[in-house]
Formats: sequence, structure tokens, C-alpha cells
Amino acid sequence: MIHFWLDAVTNRLRSVLTDSLIEDRNKNILIMPDGKPAATGGVIFIAVHPGGSFNPRLDTYGQTLEESYEIICTVSQRTRNVPEDRVGESMFIQTTKSLSRIVLGVRNAVSSVGIMQATIKAAMTAENVSGDVVEVLRWSRTNPPVPRDKSWFMSADPYDTDSQPSGFSCEIVFTGGTTITGIGC
Repeated sequence: MIHFWLDAVTNRLRSVLTDSLIEDRNKNILIMPDGKPAATGGVIFIAVHPGGSFNPRLDTYGQTLEESYEIICTVSQRTRNVPEDRVGESMFIQTTKSLSRIVLGVRNAVSSVGIMQATIKAAMTAENVSGDVVEVLRWSRTNPPVPRDKSWFMSADPYDTDSQPSGFSCEIVFTGGTTITGIGC
């Protein structure tokens, strides 16, 4: 089921976030194995990737399998061309294409019943699963921005000795999306 959640979240972000927030959404919002942006990503990139899955209730006595998921959206912003003393303003205040505004947009877009409905439809169509999605994904937490070096953006240059971060990333974590599947006696 995790693949259906990842696909639904990615499609939702591409349809809801506007060009004023993120350019070329089909290139800059991708499902990735981890939070790293694609090498060809733009100034702002959103990596949608899986966290863990877990059983929220352990007292089902073997009748059902209950599984909840963790979906992570990592937003990365390149700041290499921003003067060091203006990086904070660039990330939080000055532009509409800032890390803080994108993070808020992602949080609002993913907290949607539409994602659950798309996941149910895809699962029923593709796998004819016996069970049901009973809970939406909910915003769990947003981690603080992390400074990232050149290797995070897949552009390490061994001759570049500048130690200024090349950008920053921030993880938005969603949990829930619980499914219940009957497994019999």
C-alpha cells in the first residue's frame, strides 16, 4: 500500500502547489528513495519518500492486520547564490519561493481526504485488496532546517573549498493512512 500513498501524495502536491511556489512541478516534485533531491532539481525540490510502517494496535488477536504508514516530504532549497548574510531572509521572509512557504504549502496540501480517496481507488483497481483505508494521513511534525553541502544536491566539486552550505532541507512527516485487512482465523 505504501506505493499508492506515495503516488497519491506526489500527484496532490503537483496539482495543488502553484508555479508561484515551485516551478516545473513534474521535475521538482518526485518520489525518491530518500530525501535527496534529483541532480537536475531546481532551486526548490520536494522529495516524497517512505518512512516506516507500523501496527498501531497490537490487540487484534490475529483477526485483522492493521497497518499505518509514515510518508515524508523533504523540501530542499538551494542557497548557494545567496550571500551568506541573507540566507535566513531568503529561506523565511523575502520570496514566495522560500523554504518556509513551501513547507506550509506541503503541510496543507497533504492533509487532505482527497489523498485517502485516491489511494483507496488505486488499491481497489490495481490489487483488489480485501480491506479498507480507514484513516487519512495526518501532519505529525516538521523538523527544523538542516544545512546541506554540495553532495546533498549531487554536485560535489573537489576543487571548490567554499564551506558555506549549498542549501537547506526540511522534513515534513505525515503519519496515519491506516489500512485494515482481514487475515482470517
